[in-house]
Amino acid sequence: MPKSVFAIDGGGTRVKWGIVSNAQVISSGIVDSANGTAQEHTERLLALHEQHAKDLPVVVSWAGKLNTGCSVDDLREAMAAISPQVRVVVDDMVAAGLGEADGRDIALLQVGTGVGGSIVRGGVVTKCITGHIVFRENGIPCSSGMRGTVDAYLGWKSLLRRITALEPKATAENPKDLLRLAEERDDASYILDDALEAAGFAASFLSACSGANTLVLAGGVAAAWDEMLVEAVRKGLNRRLWPARAKEVQVELSRHRENAPLLGLWRLCYPAPLRLDYDKA
Repeated sequence: MPKSVFAIDGGGTRVKWGIVSNAQVISSGIVDSANGTAQEHTERLLALHEQHAKDLPVVVSWAGKLNTGCSVDDLREAMAAISPQVRVVVDDMVAAGLGEADGRDIALLQVGTGVGGSIVRGGVVTKCITGHIVFRENGIPCSSGMRGTVDAYLGWKSLLRRITALEPKATAENPKDLLRLAEERDDASYILDDALEAAGFAASFLSACSGANTLVLAGGVAAAWDEMLVEAVRKGLNRRLWPARAKEVQVELSRHRENAPLLGLWRLCYPAPLRLDYDKA
């Protein structure tokens, strides 16, 4: 009998859904999203379930209130009140970490619209608020209300704000556009240099705390910048960590990309649930 779930990964600008069976994503799709209340998000997500796989259990990973207008806890409560088929609603970094781990011990640095992370060791998943560590004292503002955070220098939403504020005007539709702009103009090159340094800083924090010897770089920015980001992270590790520890850490790009959270959600259900540790590193 196939072990299947209807998995949903929800973020601030879009929602990805997939039917996952026996650790394989067999069909999937993406729809636009917007900020809203727990009730509004619940109605949208359960409509997707009704449309694509109404007989399967529902499992959800969620980006949280800062990006969606609705917390994980509020969404969990709202969905459970309406549908008995809702099995799991967890933070997106928990699901992504499990999906990337494939049973390994890893640290995950997720670089997309924002910056997040998680650590998976011995079956224990720990969410890390990596994006909201102060990278530069009294630096540029972050959407969290702090200043100088990793997210303010590395998250795509923050990068886009800096790019559109340049004079003369510059435009970018995706992270690859910043690479092009950095070749054309010095001010864009400074933005890119800041971002790469912030990535090395965040990776060093995760690697020092995790004890895991594999560091996975995931998210839309990581996919776009590819080996340039790997090289910057490697440089950051060598600069900031004890040399023996820096040598232990292997840096790799995501194996599963956008499917990682969907696979992680499936792993929460089959064959046996892993223990979650919500203490923040």
